[in-house]
Amino acid sequence: MDLDLTQVSAFLVLVEERHVGCAAQRLHLTTSAVSKRVHGLERQLGVSLLERDPAGSLALTGAGRRFVAPATVALQQAAQAARAARASDADHIVRLGFPAGCGCVLAQFDLPDAVRWMRAEQPRTELVTTPVPFTDINRVLPEHRVDVLISSCPMRWPGTVSEPLPVTDTRFALVRGNHPLADAPSVTADELAGLPLMYNTLAPPEWTEPFWLADVRPRRDARLVPDESDHALAVLRRLVTADAVLIGLGASAPPPPVGLGIVRLPVQGLAAVHLHAVYRADDHRAVLVPLLTALSRPALPTSGARQSPR
Repeated sequence: MDLDLTQVSAFLVLVEERHVGCAAQRLHLTTSAVSKRVHGLERQLGVSLLERDPAGSLALTGAGRRFVAPATVALQQAAQAARAARASDADHIVRLGFPAGCGCVLAQFDLPDAVRWMRAEQPRTELVTTPVPFTDINRVLPEHRVDVLISSCPMRWPGTVSEPLPVTDTRFALVRGNHPLADAPSVTADELAGLPLMYNTLAPPEWTEPFWLADVRPRRDARLVPDESDHALAVLRRLVTADAVLIGLGASAPPPPVGLGIVRLPVQGLAAVHLHAVYRADDHRAVLVPLLTALSRPALPTSGARQSPR
């Protein structure tokens, strides 16, 4: 049986916290996402791990008590194995993460120059760009799967640094072709604030805030339509069947695929989104300095002859 380690991790955090809300805050997930992962683990194992009473209290079942110790060891061994596999490459491979499906964000930076500067520091350096599923955004840095993550906002993870970049992106409203707004030349932020907006339930809350207009009105007044997609194109396909508006970015997000009938509308009254580079505070490798320096210098417009490395 191949256990889903994300589900195992959610279960162990929930065991430690004894409260779904506290576990969700620690994991940077919603309470429903935590419950979904634990329920999925129980289904896979075929046993109940937790007892839940109407008041919301949690207690381990006998199966849950027996599972905790070996599950903890398995999670530790998986992390050790991942670190060991990457250890031999740590001296020359730097992984730059970006949200899955949003690879066009990389074109806003002069990555070829970044590679040249990095190789001046360490000649064998390789820059690998890595798409990060939305569900993994809050895990890839602590698990050393990427070294720097491009984000549409500062992140609130312990042990990380969010460095603002001199690159901004404009938010757009996307609707399906038969939506009442589809024929409008533009829309205002106030108009959007009263409409149902798509909201990803599995991504970190702070990462989703620009996309449900947290800067326009408080969360309690938002009408959110949940979505569990982990890739930008999957979100666009979900929009076709959703009675909602999707807020997206201009240069960093993929254009709607031909045939989906999605309309993109300019939004008046929304501030631009600042991109950030997020990295581990304890990563002091000299090779990161030229990469972060390059990211702080937006790419100059070109004729298309130069392309970012893949």
